[in-house]
Amino acid sequence: MAKDFAPRIYFAHLRATQIDDEGRSISFTESDHLDGDVSMIDVLRVMLAESAKRDDTWRIPFRPDHGQPHVRRHR
Repeated sequence: MAKDFAPRIYFAHLRATQIDDEGRSISFTESDHLDGDVSMIDVLRVMLAESAKRDDTWRIPFRPDHGQPHVRRHR
């Protein structure tokens, strides 16, 4: 999804999530940045590559979310 929409992204608020109910519903829980269902590192690579293609007047600003969630699930 990041690759498909990268040229149309003007701001990135990065938040990692884990899908609840093994994907049977649309519910999700916020997770640690590196523990989500989607590789945050891969998303960042795509966003940084897209931002590097742009001139200095409209690079993609990034805002990480809150780091670690307030409620931690046991694994």
